Amino acid sequence: MKSHHRYYYWSTLWFFLLAFALSLTIPRLLEKGLLNEAQETTVKYVAGEIQQLMTPADFTFPLSPELEKRLERFFRRSLTLFRYFIRLKLYDASGRILWSDMPALIGKTFPEDKDLWEALSGKPQAVVTAPQKEEHQFERAFPYLMEIYVPIRYPHTPGVVGVVEVYQSIGHLYSLLFRIKLALWGGFFLLYSAVIGTAYLTSRKIVSQNRALQQSQQEQAELNRRLSQKIAALSTLQQVSTTMAEDLSLERALHSVVHYTAMLSGGARVALLLFDETRRTLRLMARLGFPQSSLLPEVTYPSSTLQERLEGRHPWQTSPQDTTQPLLPWDHHPSLYLPLVAKGKVIGLLWSTRLDQEFSLTPDDRQLLETFAHHAALIIENAYLHETTLLHAQRLAVLNDLSQKITTSLVPEKVIQEVLAAIQVLIPESAVHFWERIEEEEELRLVASAGFSTPREGFQTRFAFGKGVVGIAAETRQPVVCSDVTQDPRFINKAWAREEGLVSCITLPLFSGERYYGNLTIFTRTPYTFTEDEVKLLQTFAGQVAIALENARLFAQATQSKEEWEQTFNAIGDWVLILDNDYVIRKANAAVAQQTGFSPQEIEGKQCYELFQVFCPCPECFQERPCRQETPSVREVQCESKTFQIASYPLHLNQGEQIGSVQVVRDVTHLKTLEAQVIQAEKLSALGEIVASVAHELNNPLTTVVGYSQLLLASASLESREQERLQRVTEEALRASQLVQRLLAFARRQEPVKRPVNLNTLVQKVLALREYQLRVDNISVQLALDPSLPPVLADAQQLEQVYLNIINNAAQAMHEQSGGGTLTIRSWHDAEGVHLSFADTGPGIPPEYRDRIFEPFFTTKPVGKGTGLGLSVSYGIMKAHQGTIRVESEVGKGATFYLSLPLPEEIPEEEEEEEAQVTPSPSYPDSLATKRVLVVDDEEGIREFISEVLEEAGCTVHGAGSGREALEKLEQASYDLIISDIKMPDLGGKELYEMLQQSASPPELRFLFITGDTYNPATEEFLRASGCQALAKPFTVQQLLTTVQEMLAA
Repeated sequence: MKSHHRYYYWSTLWFFLLAFALSLTIPRLLEKGLLNEAQETTVKYVAGEIQQLMTPADFTFPLSPELEKRLERFFRRSLTLFRYFIRLKLYDASGRILWSDMPALIGKTFPEDKDLWEALSGKPQAVVTAPQKEEHQFERAFPYLMEIYVPIRYPHTPGVVGVVEVYQSIGHLYSLLFRIKLALWGGFFLLYSAVIGTAYLTSRKIVSQNRALQQSQQEQAELNRRLSQKIAALSTLQQVSTTMAEDLSLERALHSVVHYTAMLSGGARVALLLFDETRRTLRLMARLGFPQSSLLPEVTYPSSTLQERLEGRHPWQTSPQDTTQPLLPWDHHPSLYLPLVAKGKVIGLLWSTRLDQEFSLTPDDRQLLETFAHHAALIIENAYLHETTLLHAQRLAVLNDLSQKITTSLVPEKVIQEVLAAIQVLIPESAVHFWERIEEEEELRLVASAGFSTPREGFQTRFAFGKGVVGIAAETRQPVVCSDVTQDPRFINKAWAREEGLVSCITLPLFSGERYYGNLTIFTRTPYTFTEDEVKLLQTFAGQVAIALENARLFAQATQSKEEWEQTFNAIGDWVLILDNDYVIRKANAAVAQQTGFSPQEIEGKQCYELFQVFCPCPECFQERPCRQETPSVREVQCESKTFQIASYPLHLNQGEQIGSVQVVRDVTHLKTLEAQVIQAEKLSALGEIVASVAHELNNPLTTVVGYSQLLLASASLESREQERLQRVTEEALRASQLVQRLLAFARRQEPVKRPVNLNTLVQKVLALREYQLRVDNISVQLALDPSLPPVLADAQQLEQVYLNIINNAAQAMHEQSGGGTLTIRSWHDAEGVHLSFADTGPGIPPEYRDRIFEPFFTTKPVGKGTGLGLSVSYGIMKAHQGTIRVESEVGKGATFYLSLPLPEEIPEEEEEEEAQVTPSPSYPDSLATKRVLVVDDEEGIREFISEVLEEAGCTVHGAGSGREALEKLEQASYDLIISDIKMPDLGGKELYEMLQQSASPPELRFLFITGDTYNPATEEFLRASGCQALAKPFTVQQLLTTVQEMLAA
């Protein structure tokens, strides 16, 4: 106890002395401590606030207005929080003032301020200023100041970016009162502490030591627990990674990832989704814990919220409040999301849920799951690459096998079938269309397909270039990929695709060089992404297919060309021989074997002269010139009654080397006969033109004869005998006119026009044309014509030609045999039609000629007496009228030709042609008086005859001998009617009419044309186009008066 009191006494004394000493030293110590504390507080506060207000990039001069406002607010707030906080300056790294509460200082520098530069080097500075005698106004207000320089640093920025200078008032620390109070309270505190504090400090020290020891033990236990968990997690993660990496099967790898995700996260349901960037969806690849009946949909990507979360590439979890707007369609519980990142790219997502239980994960759990997700992504990526490599190798093997098959197959259909089968091996569960380009058109058609189950009802099987995916691929010559054919606007047959269950497709154009063949369209029944490598592989495959099709086409073309060459070679009716340079026959066509009697094997290998000696010996070698002189040779050889044309041509290789010659032997005997017949036909044609010209010229004098005869008949002073003679002259002139008209109709070619025709009348017209010649040749004609014969629709001129050909042939045959004979012509009709027969008493037709008489150029007459075209033309005319012509004959008993024409269903009404009648006394109408008529004709007799008739009728008539003269008279006077010949020298009637119509003010004139050749096609076309009337020469007085009266009265 004494020792205790002694200890207490000495302790009290000690503490008293200590208190006295402290009263002297504490102010000094306190001053230093307070200054340090104030400095540290200011530095920490200012540095923290400035780092929040500004970034390293903001320490540039000048500051933005917004930043200056924030610094102003910070300064005002600091004045409020710190009572002794007086002034603030902000420097950049170069010592320039960026901001100050005194705006005048902004932008200035103080290079002599050593404390500032020490602070810019990274050391905080504090400077205390005591009051001076010559005090500044600012220092008088604040006698004791402390200037604190605060360096500003940032964690990721090297060095100091700026300095903040703070002025702080510390005058109160130096007041005397504060020193006394501080000393007294310090002594009191020390005395009190000496008595009471000893026990307190001792106990507190013991308690503190116990607490520190207990906390240390807890921290060590926690560290041991965490270390054990990490070791167990790493062991599990290593086991999981090893297990998943052992198997490179993609499907098994996906299911392993889902299983271990459930094990590590404790999830009741787990789903693994991978990105399909082509379809822009998250595809469900594996799942665990879902009901078997539930179908999880694909998730459209990118969803904005989901994409933002995935871009962070870190796991996250959702709370019960987040399930109101789920990120996944089936996410209705608190869930855990693990992004799958491989090679810096997010390839998918792992999703897990404990259903109604929320995840409670530590940072270590999150790190473990994130590491597992990274390993799982790498394993999935490797498994995918492994399967892709295997699939690529398999496809290459299939393509190699297909390449061997299609390159050896030269049949296009077989190539296409092999291609369709190979595609279904390359892409399982696929279907294929093969589209073929229609030759020379920009259109494709479907020619083959495989893998489809439904019929193509409503399916479009033809596409033009540019329409649909098929046409677009054809037009662009580039592959066209559709991720979903039921939604792609480029795909046309959407309804059919839905019914078939098709999803994706790719269309590949097939072309080799510049030649385009068609397209291959490959369909899949599941969503399928055609990668860039697959598209390139399929393009290579399409190129091989195109080459195979080109080879097959070329082979087929070569085969066809060879067959066509062989067929053409053997179809040539002439001899064709291929000889070598030694005159040995290497090949001969079928005509050689047929005409020589040798077999093809016997012909090949013979010398050419051995073959020609069958017909005649070779007086000279025909091969000498083409084989030795290398120039073609053509010669004709007469062998007995036949004429041969032998043409020899040199035969060269591509390099120009001659290897032989080609010899063509033609029997031109028949051709020579045909040439003579054609010459005769040309003579007859020219003769027909001459006849037509002569007949036209005869019409002019006949017109004068008929006209003046009628005028004389109208004279009352003639005796009856003279009238009879004039009547005979007129009738014979009209008869001659009819003969001329028939000659013109026969000589002129006219367009066939079918009108109602009475065959009896046509027969009588033809007989009238041949009456004289038949009478001279002693041919009597017996007619047995049906008077009730109905008309038929036919071209009269063509039928007249048929009858004329048959009558001429019969008359010539009878005259040559016996100098005459009888021709019997009958007509009748029945239900089948109208029939005619021509029976002669000539020599008849031999049986060997009977089947050939209707062939062109066939004739038994000698050269110059027949063309062999008459019966051939007659056969063609009857066939064009839907009729028939046949012959019955016995040698020595004559021949009978039977002609039949069908009855028409309806007979149109037809105006009958009026024949010129001789009227002894023409009637002159009074309506023609005072009419002015201009007559234009180069024949003076016709011009005067028409003028005399019209003047007798009271007309004023002027004549013109040419078109030029008529134009002059039309300029001098006007006329009611112009009567003009069509054909005249210099300016004809047609040209006169056209000139008047083309004048500036064409007169309203009536034209009546007179012509001697109305059967001329040019004349008919002109009359039809102009609409003018025409009067055929010769015409009677009454016909002239009637026509003129009708035209002037119109």
